[in-house]
Amino acid sequence: MFDGGFSATSLAVFTALAPAGAVAYACLAAFLLARRNTPIEQRERVMRLLLLPLAVAWAGFIASATHLGTPANALHAVNGIGRSPLSNEVVSVVAFLFFSGMAWMYSFSQRLRPKAMNSLLAAAIAASALMLFHMSFAYSIATVPTWDTWLTPANLWAASLLSGPALAALALQASRCPLGRWPYALLLISAVALACGTGLLAAHAAFLATVSNNVANAVSLVPNYGWLIASHTVLAACGLGFQLYGMRLPSSHARGLVFSSVGCTVVVIAALLARFPFYDAYLSVGF
Repeated sequence: MFDGGFSATSLAVFTALAPAGAVAYACLAAFLLARRNTPIEQRERVMRLLLLPLAVAWAGFIASATHLGTPANALHAVNGIGRSPLSNEVVSVVAFLFFSGMAWMYSFSQRLRPKAMNSLLAAAIAASALMLFHMSFAYSIATVPTWDTWLTPANLWAASLLSGPALAALALQASRCPLGRWPYALLLISAVALACGTGLLAAHAAFLATVSNNVANAVSLVPNYGWLIASHTVLAACGLGFQLYGMRLPSSHARGLVFSSVGCTVVVIAALLARFPFYDAYLSVGF
């Protein structure tokens, strides 16, 4: 059986925070690439706030390192590039952290060249997509039928598209730049991802009822799955509602930012809740 203690918790935190940070960073990078004619002082405020999703992604990566026993073990991942899903996952995460970190640090340059910055942002977007791809299929293990299903990558993408755009919307609001409809479009993406993600979680719960080995039925490993799905949906909907209210609050930018921050935090917690049942439902074909 899968260790349901700190190992499962660290992996749940990793697969909730790292994709959220990567998607949020990609959204902000896309905003900067699409709004190239924005005055430089406004672009700089957004570029400085790239630190927020970057920090969230780093927090997830640090959590995953605790699962490896020691962070130094992550260095051995390069030995399996191309043949090991875990190696591909680790290297793609490192690639994203490298390009996203380089872009953020370069934003402080006194001789910033727009073309170089745009190239780094584009590379970070590509690295974020590659990272999510490899994370999605890192658990395609034939001997673990509860994981070896299309619902595994679909649920990870749904959770990422729920929390990532919400985090990006918060960063854009904090920049106090003219944003157009970008924050609302990002929250719409999160809302659609929540609806799809809820359906996918329900489908996964139903799928578990069909999987068993000579010891247990998979659905018995997650007896509270229904409550977790309901909690995930309610919390995320409330969080998105708080963010929308915060963005539309005309009286005070500071108060609006507080509402949005609380809402975004709740959304991230909801995305994290959706990750725990996946690890709790670990069931191999044998003992």
